[in-house]
Amino acid sequence: MFPRSLPSPVILDSTTAPVLRWGIIGPGGIAHVFAQGLLGNTNQKLVALASRDKARGDAFASAYDMTEVFTDMRAMVASPNVDAVYVATPHKYHFAHAMLAIEAGKHVLVEKPFTTTAADARTLIAAAQAAGVFIMEAMWSKYLPQYDIVRQLVADGVFGDIIQINADHGQDILHVERVTDVEGGGGLFDLGIYPIAFASTVFSATPKVTASGSLTASGVDAQAAVILDYPDGAQAVLSSTILAWTPTRASIGGTRAMLELHPGFYQPTGLTLIPQGGPGEPLSWLDESGIGIKLGLSYETTAFAHYVGSKQGESPLHSHHEVVQNIDIIDQARHQIGALLPQER
Repeated sequence: MFPRSLPSPVILDSTTAPVLRWGIIGPGGIAHVFAQGLLGNTNQKLVALASRDKARGDAFASAYDMTEVFTDMRAMVASPNVDAVYVATPHKYHFAHAMLAIEAGKHVLVEKPFTTTAADARTLIAAAQAAGVFIMEAMWSKYLPQYDIVRQLVADGVFGDIIQINADHGQDILHVERVTDVEGGGGLFDLGIYPIAFASTVFSATPKVTASGSLTASGVDAQAAVILDYPDGAQAVLSSTILAWTPTRASIGGTRAMLELHPGFYQPTGLTLIPQGGPGEPLSWLDESGIGIKLGLSYETTAFAHYVGSKQGESPLHSHHEVVQNIDIIDQARHQIGALLPQER
């Protein structure tokens, strides 16, 4: 039956999360967004930064009143003043830098994509488990209020049989150097992972992957259209491009209801639930918290701290199995398109 109202999102309280002392590896753009969210919407502490460029590191630390700057990553992760490490370096370094933190006995939040191969993802997870530390992919969209509403609607069976998911993500970012790097660039790693993670929010089964697309001059994927066929006959139709801006919409089509996530589906936006062939009026929810993209990463930071405090083995909203499966989907799609990492050539 179509609901009379949408469920309220259930969000972890930032004020009750254990306060962790954070160190960041890499003072790039995403590190700035992370720091702004952490300081602007949580009680967490930002205490240390590792940067190979001392001047750049000092400037970052000064902007956020951080007490320590290291040019040696090993020294930072070994610091007794650091409880958790956020890996914010380019994709090709995620595995190595997360492993440094694990070996130092620190909890680790790894910026998406978790790693550049599913094999590396499995190795990293196994290492964290062996070391007794918590590790999580920083797939921030999973922790947004609207995604909790989506999960509740799916669990309540509001859609009936879910037939198809659609999601796209495109940005004109071909000029960004790291995006064309053959060791970890491409649209799937940078942008396509969001549509894939949206699909895995709804479907847990392992899909058959079919992909087509085009390559940049450097050999990374410029565009990718990915179809995921699930054992029950449902499909996810997903796309990414680094050549142009696209609407970045996402939808769930079921036999009883359809859901549209508003443009910027991976950001704090909103959604509309529409009945399919039955009684009921469309229901909309808008994120009016005022927490936009610059503070939105605070949700994942709060969740991470709660999970560490409650000694979770993995994120209940983004399991290790899901992390590995999503990277494996990217692996398969890349290979079908011809976007190979140097070690795969």
